Amino acid sequence: MKQTSLIWMLLGAFLALGVPAARATAQGVGTVRGVVRDSTSQQGVPGAQVALVGSNRSVSTDVSGAFVIAGVPEGSAVLRIQKIGFAQLTSRVSVSSGATVTQDIMLQPVITTLSQVVVVGYGSSNRADVTGALTTVAVNQIQGTPIAGVDGMLSGKAVVGRPTTG
Repeated sequence: MKQTSLIWMLLGAFLALGVPAARATAQGVGTVRGVVRDSTSQQGVPGAQVALVGSNRSVSTDVSGAFVIAGVPEGSAVLRIQKIGFAQLTSRVSVSSGATVTQDIMLQPVITTLSQVVVVGYGSSNRADVTGALTTVAVNQIQGTPIAGVDGMLSGKAVVGRPTTG
């Protein structure tokens, strides 16, 4: 009898000590949703990456720039938003357990100019460092071309001939 009561007493003490610790570590979660927009055109930015900093959670925006991240721990969270052609942005949100927070984001477009760069099958180099047959496509030949990719803009513009020096 004494062993049984001792076991129950130890089990009760263990549960009494273990439950508050489990409650302290349990944390509610919420959802963050929003739309990523271009600050100049006010249009949605499709394909932007929205990441929850400090975790491995990230999503891409849909065709209208909308995103949803579920399972965000309650409290203060930081989102990192990035897309090629735009300045990276971080945004702080406050998430409540079971709630959905709406966080709309405005990304600033960034115009980047390139120097003469040569893309080869295994990397890229400065034009002056590469030997062999090269061709040049002037900016005015491709400027304003309504093609989504660089390969489409260059198609038919490269002239085969004597390479110029960089």
